[in-house]
Amino acid sequence: MTRLDVISGFLGAGKTTFILRLIQALKNEKIAIIENEYGRVGIDGDIVRTAGMDVYELTNGCICCSLKNDLRHTLETILERQVDRVVFEPSGIFVLSELLDLFKDPGLRSRCALNAVVTVVDATNFFTHLDRYPGFIKDQIQGASVLIVSKSQLVDARVLREIEDHLCRLNPMVPVWSKPWDELSDHVLLGFLAGSHRKSLGRELARPQGEHEFEAFSIITGKQFTEEQLVCFLHQVLNGVYGGIVRGKGVVPSGQGGLSFNYVTGQYEVRQTSDCSGKISLIGRDMKVEELKKFFQ
Repeated sequence: MTRLDVISGFLGAGKTTFILRLIQALKNEKIAIIENEYGRVGIDGDIVRTAGMDVYELTNGCICCSLKNDLRHTLETILERQVDRVVFEPSGIFVLSELLDLFKDPGLRSRCALNAVVTVVDATNFFTHLDRYPGFIKDQIQGASVLIVSKSQLVDARVLREIEDHLCRLNPMVPVWSKPWDELSDHVLLGFLAGSHRKSLGRELARPQGEHEFEAFSIITGKQFTEEQLVCFLHQVLNGVYGGIVRGKGVVPSGQGGLSFNYVTGQYEVRQTSDCSGKISLIGRDMKVEELKKFFQ
């Protein structure tokens, strides 16, 4: 039977980076990846394809609403290929309890076993996100079978202990990994996925209420940017010039290849890349869409 592993986590937690690490550990298995991005433009799928994986993309929605049927049909298509494992990366505003509903379907459950639910927790933004979006964060943590803390090396030991204590209170039934990821061996990682912690998956979860007010801005641009222009834009995003942007990622053309950027709740980075696809995806609340269009077009 094909196993399904879910890699959950809030916006910008590091889910795609974790999947790339997971792919290395599962090199002897036939794997398919499902990417669900909140927006019309898929970016993470392109990143995972560089690792040689078959990627199925679900965009323009989140699993908690319009894409539940699309996910079921995608799984059925993949299962015809007789893969060993499906790795599903939902959008950061994914409601885990809705996925568990999907596996009440006897036809799907007889062919595909929900194996592990890994929730990636961003150490640098954990308490900020828990305060602002408690429904999403608690749903993802309490529904997990293992919790993986990302960016732990960027916070001090006291803060990390507070995060660990909070995670253990929210979900005392599961293991928590909070060391840097370069210390996470294949043996330990595969142990987390072995299914020995699945008792946590059967619990009834409290579903987020009244928090889904996010909107997505997606665009493909051919406009060229300098690194200075992109950094200036991200600094303006940080200061709220373009509204309440929580997550941003993309690639823009430049005079010497391309520039990729990542923005997560007040933190950003810009890197040079050979990708010039011009794909931009922003998620937030009350975004100034016309101003964003003017900047990127």
